[in-house]
Amino acid sequence: MNNRPAISDPLRLSCVVPAYNEAAHLADFVRDLSTHLQAITPHFEIIVVNDGSTDQTEQILQPLLTECAVRYLALSRNFGKEAALSAGIDHARGDVVIFTDDDVRPPVDWIEGMC
Repeated sequence: MNNRPAISDPLRLSCVVPAYNEAAHLADFVRDLSTHLQAITPHFEIIVVNDGSTDQTEQILQPLLTECAVRYLALSRNFGKEAALSAGIDHARGDVVIFTDDDVRPPVDWIEGMC
């Protein structure tokens, strides 16, 4: 049985962003990422995984939950980037899952070429 979507089906894209003490620039990055993903497909989600941040990362994300199609996961402590990515994979709903860091420069222009 083939579970792959047909070519005519819209691409469902998940983007996992691990975050550890990223409050200073996370909101701008997520807004920019959301804009880029909307240009690729209307069916996307951004999964931010808070890897035990001790700054205001969680508070910064609250308004973005509805504004930018963000899903938020919070780990109980800092487990490391690989664990945060794994948690994001476990919760991703897309046909394609892309990982990115919020300190990527240039911003997320490269994602379209991967889809």
